[in-house]
Amino acid sequence: MPPTVPRWRANTTATWSNCPSSPPWSTPNLEIRATQDRLRIANENLRVATRVREIINQRVEAGTSTRLDLVQQDFVVAQQRVLVPRLARLLRENAASLATLLGVTPNLVSVRGGGLGGIAIPRVSPGLPSELLQQRPDIREAEARLAAGSANLASAKVAMLPSIQLTGERGYESEILKTLIAPQSIYYNVAASITQPIFDMPRLLSQLGLQRATERELLERYRHAILSGLVDVERALIAVRETAREEQAARQALDVARRGYELSEDQLSAGNIDLTTMLNIQRSLFEAQDALMQVRLSRLRAAVALYQALGGGWKSEPAPPAAATRLPFVRRMTSGSAARR
Repeated sequence: MPPTVPRWRANTTATWSNCPSSPPWSTPNLEIRATQDRLRIANENLRVATRVREIINQRVEAGTSTRLDLVQQDFVVAQQRVLVPRLARLLRENAASLATLLGVTPNLVSVRGGGLGGIAIPRVSPGLPSELLQQRPDIREAEARLAAGSANLASAKVAMLPSIQLTGERGYESEILKTLIAPQSIYYNVAASITQPIFDMPRLLSQLGLQRATERELLERYRHAILSGLVDVERALIAVRETAREEQAARQALDVARRGYELSEDQLSAGNIDLTTMLNIQRSLFEAQDALMQVRLSRLRAAVALYQALGGGWKSEPAPPAAATRLPFVRRMTSGSAARR
């Protein structure tokens, strides 16, 4: 095992020691924060719709708009107003669900941070070793079964897990990891030479002289666990990369929508645009705000998925009533610091 692996594991344990990091905790916590964002957005959209209604009402009184225009905007205001109590109720329900998982009463649950924006998303460190996968419960279980077998099975365990880097220079999936899942590039020969024991089971069985069906089954289970771990990591790294790009695009779209609304509000007051255009601009703003929140949630879920794919966050630990305000992650395995995007 490379000397860096124990250090990564020690840093990971220290990072997560002060917060409940099991998968059941992560999802409700993110859902609560997402609902907090949705409630904030709903209140903001209600203020926007109400302000537009006031402008239209002034135009109706001045005789430059019709009562129908005002009724249409009244409907927009009503739509936004009904969302506020609905989301407030959903927030209480999510808090109750988290309280149930933590084994406390709902009044003791208080998620600090005020939404998903309060959670830092650290960068993924390059050069993460495949030995980190040995923390996964499925691989640990398969290893334990192998350890209880013959000496040949113990040798197979050593030969089976490839020593590769899971992440490349930018913290995304390494070329070798990508070719293990989809062997389509010039790197495949290199990857295959390193990971041959995983894919060439007949040769491995012959070399180790494994004849009994039980031995072959144990080795196959271990092989399947390793492959599952590699696939999970590769998928999670792809999700981390793509959701980061999606969030950047969503932020740009929201900036454009906000600028469009600011311009349209002034032009509506001056009577230079019609109500249909204003309604479309309002809708674009509302949708852009919601889209950014959704992609932010997806990005955080991808971060949690990668941590779990690497074997972290599976052991249940005593959890405080209040959730942590920051999301520890792979970056802290090496440096103990997070770089917020």
